[in-house]
Amino acid sequence: MKTSIVFTLAALCQSAFALKEGTYTIGSATLANDNVLKDVAADQPVEFGAKDGNPGETWFFTGSKVKKDTFTIASTFGGYINCGEAEGSVCIAGDNETQSYYVEKVANSTYQLVAENSGYFLRVNDEKQVVIAGWDQTPNEDFILTEFQVRI
Repeated sequence: MKTSIVFTLAALCQSAFALKEGTYTIGSATLANDNVLKDVAADQPVEFGAKDGNPGETWFFTGSKVKKDTFTIASTFGGYINCGEAEGSVCIAGDNETQSYYVEKVANSTYQLVAENSGYFLRVNDEKQVVIAGWDQTPNEDFILTEFQVRI
């Protein structure tokens, strides 16, 4: 009986901390608060810049029907984030093959994103672009996801 209660509580806690499918802005723990990830052009690298209200600053997280906490990520322009499979690859937003990302909560509104196909972490580089690389436990791998609220 005690064991089943523990497992039930663990499952409830895990689902409470999981990211919900929805629309978010993506910030970085290492950049200024007004910097968000932007889809600047089709099949071009995604990059961080000052928030200016452009539609390319919001991202749809669509959950996998098969794997929990796994999402595809697309901008409002329709470009899916694709990081390839080689370590150090720069992530782009485009109409090409979609990739799935495991989303793990590390703190309040802070998440790490892991490319499902390669196992590499998404990370912000010095050029304010997103690349994939092995886990290094730095804040460069921490992304601030803020649910986007439509104002009427």
